[in-house]
Amino acid sequence: MSKKKKFAYRAILFSLITASAASNSEELAGLSVLEKPFKVAVVKDAPGSDAIASGRLDAGAVELNAALPEQSRNYEKSMGLCALHIKTQEYLTAKTACSEAISAISGLNEKNRTSQYLSAMAYSNRAIVRYFLDDTLGAFTDINKALELSDDEIVMDNLTRLNVAHLRSQVTP
Repeated sequence: MSKKKKFAYRAILFSLITASAASNSEELAGLSVLEKPFKVAVVKDAPGSDAIASGRLDAGAVELNAALPEQSRNYEKSMGLCALHIKTQEYLTAKTACSEAISAISGLNEKNRTSQYLSAMAYSNRAIVRYFLDDTLGAFTDINKALELSDDEIVMDNLTRLNVAHLRSQVTP
C-alpha cells in the first residue's frame, strides 16, 4: 500500500493593490467591502508561500526557485509562482503559472473534495490574472469554473469583486 502525501492546505490571503485600487493602508481601510482588492490563494507550508503571503517577495522567489522536486509538488510550486507574479504584476507569467497549477491538479486523477477545492483556488487566481490582462470573458469563465468546483468564501469574494470591477469599467468614462 503506497502512502500518499496529503495536501496540507489553507488559503493564505493577501491583497493585490493595483493603480485603480487603494494606494495606501488608510485608503484601503476606508474602502467598502465591495471595493476591497482580490484575494489570492497559496498553499500553506509550500516553498515560498509564507514569504509571499507576508510580502517578502524576493525571499519567496528564492525559496520557490531553490525548491527541489521532492520538496514541492508541481501544484504547490505553480500556485506559489502564480501568486508571486500576480503580486509583482507580471500577469502573463502569472497566467502561465496558474494554468500549470490547474494542469497539475487535473493530472492527479483524484476527484475528491480536496482536489476540487485546490482546482477552484487555481481557477480563482487565474480569473484575477485574466481580469488584469483585460480578458473579461476569460476571467468570468475561470471564476465560474471555480464556483462549479467550490463555493468557498475566497471564490465568492473574488466573484463579487470581479463583478463590481467589471460594472465600474462599464460606467466609468
